[in-house]
Amino acid sequence: LLPAPDAIEHCISMEMCAISPPSAEDADSDDEEVSFHDDEEDVAFQRKQDTAPPQQTTAIAVVAFLIGTACGAFGRGVGGGPNSSVGNSLGVVNHINANTTTTQASSPSSSSSACIEAIDDAYLESSQTKALVTSLIEKLTPNDEDGSGGPLSVLTETSELMNDDNAFLDNCHHITHRLGRAAYRSMGVEGAVADFLGNTESANLLRICNGAFLHGIIETHLKEVEDPVAAAIELDNAVCSKLRGVPEGTWECRHGIGHGFVQNIRDRNDRQTIDDAIATCQKEPFDVAMRRACENGVWMDFFVSSRFEGAFSFDAASAMSSLALCAKSAATIVNDCALYSPTEYLLHRPRDYEGALRWCLEGDAGTLNRGASLQMSCVGGVGMQTAKENLRDYSKLEQVCLTAPTSAYQKKCASLGFVYRSFSTGESHMPPETCHQMDHFQEDCLNH
Repeated sequence: LLPAPDAIEHCISMEMCAISPPSAEDADSDDEEVSFHDDEEDVAFQRKQDTAPPQQTTAIAVVAFLIGTACGAFGRGVGGGPNSSVGNSLGVVNHINANTTTTQASSPSSSSSACIEAIDDAYLESSQTKALVTSLIEKLTPNDEDGSGGPLSVLTETSELMNDDNAFLDNCHHITHRLGRAAYRSMGVEGAVADFLGNTESANLLRICNGAFLHGIIETHLKEVEDPVAAAIELDNAVCSKLRGVPEGTWECRHGIGHGFVQNIRDRNDRQTIDDAIATCQKEPFDVAMRRACENGVWMDFFVSSRFEGAFSFDAASAMSSLALCAKSAATIVNDCALYSPTEYLLHRPRDYEGALRWCLEGDAGTLNRGASLQMSCVGGVGMQTAKENLRDYSKLEQVCLTAPTSAYQKKCASLGFVYRSFSTGESHMPPETCHQMDHFQEDCLNH
């Protein structure tokens, strides 16, 4: 939670908190890309955009940033408890579609975050949902031959799913966040939002599911920039100001900036924390053995202690991010970092060892400095964790490791499982009875 004050300071330094909504007269000017409606009430604040006094306008803009920052600080964009209704700041839930707006009172006793809807892991992790999300992500890229696909088409389909499928509606925030992140990685901010800023109907699609698609775009962009304040001002002028005709469109856009600020600062602080801890391990009084053991402890604690937004967020980009942190560190043995990186995945997806293997090898991590070696160590880390959680059943280790795509990865996975056993028990050799639980790796085990 420490980055939050810095993120709020960014908000204040931009002087965006004093920006007022447009008057109806201003919104009808020729240079406004989206027409302004003065007949839409904001559900959270029960106000009309063209009648809000300056003091209230300032408060609302501040609240947008603060809530965006808080959501990012507590949930990295998505989060919450399972199967519970989650309200906004005044205790109501918004399910806003392009065609309908419905509200329901949230339970005052709900223990879930007040930022966004709750994560339903059973639904999000089902094979049907995974296939649906994969299909939607693939459709984000326009098909030049038949003109199909693209962000506008995908959000139109998302809107229809929200109308037709209650389970999708209940989980749409997390799914649509992910679509926004994927759209940004594929085509940048301009490409991701270009189709929505030409008319009000299209722009309204950016508001569905509490603006999650827009949040995903903005947070991913701001997380990666060197100067988040300058980038946010540019976003406010190019995107947020164009959404004044959408119910709370500008608010949601600026809320996304809050997400981006806290993620940018957290990422920077993570790197600084690692650098400082490694530098401390390397202090002159410590000998080489001490330094190496110390650094190993740094990596283990970092990955076990850190917080992601939930199992649904572990995609190719998160693997790239984790291994990039390893590659850019000043550690003596950066592979120890990679070794522990899948621990974070498995904390959020307990015992999904095969998924952790795939995660290690997804994305473009192989293009990093020593990326192939880091990926190999990541695979070894999966074997280590599999052994740790199945010490009485090494057939599970064999089953997991054999799902790796090459024999080299398979052997690395199994060998780190054997290494873990040695560290765990202090035994110099693998017990024969343990090795006999395996077929493919039995000889390797007996020779370890």
